[in-house]
Amino acid sequence: VQLKMHWASPIPFQQGLQLLGVTTAAFASPLNHFHGIPNYCCKYEEDSIFGGQPDAFRHLFTEATYANPEYTPEDITSTYEHALLSSYQTQPTVTLIFHASWLGTQYNRYRFHPNIQTVGRFEAKTFGFTSPLYWIGETPETQPTNWPIDLVAISNDSGNDIYLQKNWKRFTQYIAQAYPQMHLYHPERRY
Repeated sequence: VQLKMHWASPIPFQQGLQLLGVTTAAFASPLNHFHGIPNYCCKYEEDSIFGGQPDAFRHLFTEATYANPEYTPEDITSTYEHALLSSYQTQPTVTLIFHASWLGTQYNRYRFHPNIQTVGRFEAKTFGFTSPLYWIGETPETQPTNWPIDLVAISNDSGNDIYLQKNWKRFTQYIAQAYPQMHLYHPERRY
């Protein structure tokens, strides 16, 4: 197990995602799953014994999904591609991808697709993830990243309306209190 890949978004941030209607975390593990988001997909089949569904890419993302893939250009790109494919469903769908923002990487080619919009950003050193070692008292609760972190929404029109437009005000009010350093951008209404 590579513990560095089991860092979690802090619980207050994930509580904010609940306000957007998120019910599934696409890339979690028994070591970092926040139980306020009821469903999660894990990387390894063996982890399904703890309640996770194996392989986030086995099915299309549905409803409101939170995706915090491993921070490699390949994993972030695969997540963009799967979320984009999922956005062509008829049922309302939004995938919120939380990832390192590195210029010049392969996933950036998708950033101008009409189903994709950046809705939030933490500048470098203004947000930290929770280490799995925190739970046994070996590290501080969060440690800041050395790069910016983006929150990107990939949705179809009905997912944009139902999850983003309808809930955005509550989400931004909560985030302004919990994370005043986060830049938020109102999602565009599409017709």
